[in-house]
Amino acid sequence: MKHQFSQHLNQSQQVTLTPELQQAVQLLQYNFIDLKDFLYQKATENPFLKVENMDYFFEHSSRLSDENSPATQWIEQIPSKKESSLRSYLYDQIVTTYRKTPIRDLMIQMIDEIDPNGYLISTNEQLEEWQQLEHYRFLDALTLIQQLDPPGVGARSLKECLLLQIERDDDAPPLAHEVVEQHFECLFREPNDQCDRWKEVTPQLITYIQSLTPRPGLAYGENTAEYLYPEIMIHSSKNQISYELNRTMMPRISFDQELFQSYQQQKDDELTAFLKTMKKEFDWLKTSLTAREETLTKLAEAMIYFQKDYLLNQSTVPVALTMKQAAQWMDVHESTVSRLVKNKYIDWNGQTVPLRHFFPTPIAKDSDTTKEMVQHALTELIDHESKDTPYSDQTLSELLKEKGLSVARRTVAKYRQELNIPSATQRKLKLP
Repeated sequence: MKHQFSQHLNQSQQVTLTPELQQAVQLLQYNFIDLKDFLYQKATENPFLKVENMDYFFEHSSRLSDENSPATQWIEQIPSKKESSLRSYLYDQIVTTYRKTPIRDLMIQMIDEIDPNGYLISTNEQLEEWQQLEHYRFLDALTLIQQLDPPGVGARSLKECLLLQIERDDDAPPLAHEVVEQHFECLFREPNDQCDRWKEVTPQLITYIQSLTPRPGLAYGENTAEYLYPEIMIHSSKNQISYELNRTMMPRISFDQELFQSYQQQKDDELTAFLKTMKKEFDWLKTSLTAREETLTKLAEAMIYFQKDYLLNQSTVPVALTMKQAAQWMDVHESTVSRLVKNKYIDWNGQTVPLRHFFPTPIAKDSDTTKEMVQHALTELIDHESKDTPYSDQTLSELLKEKGLSVARRTVAKYRQELNIPSATQRKLKLP
């Protein structure tokens, strides 16, 4: 569901959390990955709790249809950290498995073009150079690379990555390869007559495809950046702002009532107490997840209320906003906002931005001036200064004060250095 806002958004849209929902605060600190882990752990403790999120294949299809993007947002995979990098791991396999030949040399050259996700991403110039070789040599080298571990490495698209993994899996469902090969786009659309084999795509098959790794390279390398999943989607245009929660990656939980009732028929006091505890835990989780969504919704509304000028590109930097201010607007505790903001992201007109970005800290108590405001003003002043007589830090401090930004000379120097802007003397001499 999308929510529309004009510039006259007001505080009357607040929703107060009940005391019952306050106990769910501990879940607020979890991002998508942490939340999924938490729910799966709970499922191992509660035999009646089922964790599902298969339905997101049929949601947000416009955001999921680019099979050529290694970072496609359709499967969540938590990489484990390894000491060796992906490149060194592939190199070791090549030199210990294949004797020195022109094809082995080409393989070593090609793995330098494999990105951290495990995909073969080459520049047009590099591709042209390879294609000038005998075609079979290129294909042989590529095929041998794609036979290395981890399964899926060397793929040139998400579709190829999944197919490579299925081909290596002796336990893959019979239809898995055919569905991905011939009906890949059906996985990202509502079921319809155009997908003539859709009836054969069972929940078990979808679960198997979900278990595949869309980014096999992320299991290797300590410095690999993991993909960021936004919790909130914000779109702004002209004087309108709309938002929605990103339910694409949200796990869904359900209660196995049939299994529960079968145990209820057994007359055993200890079993009855156990069943009561399991049902109570499920109800708490359901309530907690609802509270999490409601609080995220309120946070999105608070951000739009305070940062509407910035979101509408009517301001170059966000205004100073503290967790306490947002908490008062949302009618929740400050720690609740802090938990919500930590390690979470939003999608703003297609850009993934940390939630923390919308909470710039004032440079001083009781001040509305933020570091970002000062740095932006500094950049503008220096961009328009005379190249023959550049502004000193003291002059910049005075000019900023005229703009309503009271900043000491030392602070100006500090922020200038953080922006990698040389001193006035260096700028005059045109030194780096």
